[in-house]
Amino acid sequence: MFEWEMQLVKQWFPLTDYDFYAYLISGMLLIGAVDYTLAGGTLVYRANWTVAEGLFWVAIAYLVGNISASPSAAFLEHFVARKWMDSPADIQLGLKQRSKFERLFAALFAPREYAPLTASVQARALDRASKEMGEPRDKLTGEVVFQAAFHPVRQTPDTAARLSAFLNQYGFSRNVAFASFLGFILLLIQEVGQPSRSNLLLTIAAIVLSLGMFGRFIKFYSAYSADVIRSYATLSN
Repeated sequence: MFEWEMQLVKQWFPLTDYDFYAYLISGMLLIGAVDYTLAGGTLVYRANWTVAEGLFWVAIAYLVGNISASPSAAFLEHFVARKWMDSPADIQLGLKQRSKFERLFAALFAPREYAPLTASVQARALDRASKEMGEPRDKLTGEVVFQAAFHPVRQTPDTAARLSAFLNQYGFSRNVAFASFLGFILLLIQEVGQPSRSNLLLTIAAIVLSLGMFGRFIKFYSAYSADVIRSYATLSN
């Protein structure tokens, strides 16, 4: 699609940056993967588009991106990032130690974000949450501290602006990682049935994109959590 057509999209559809990137791009990737593997690339290889056709498929991509956002959050955010891996808040507060895999993953994608905060920040955040929640420190979890901290720190304009930026970035990365993973599965199935060099390269590209964007997701997701905890620890009483 030409740049001026994309400008029309933003003028005619009042999309936020999160809508535009987190939903629209991931929806386009999913439509492209399904079209290429199941419909022979009818849309992928199409050279000429009218404005109406372009806008129609942009709207469809936006809807597909919205629909896929829920399973994306359920799988990557609530299962992989919180169950399969230790949650960023638990690591940042020193409540859990990173495994060897998590240390390697952090070194590759989030060396400063998916890591323990300083001892003073940990202590102040835990002490504050313990007092406010009426729970002893040794009973606190990262999720409990995060929930105690979230609403107070959102009242600070600078912190709220940073959190919105992190939310846009990790939402976009998460949804693209999920869409790319689904594309990888479709391409892998096609490669098994009809092997070809071009399809193999696309399959490899899809899994590399998925892993890379998942790493970006963890980076910004962890940065979001760290900013909440750090701001909570330094709030004035």
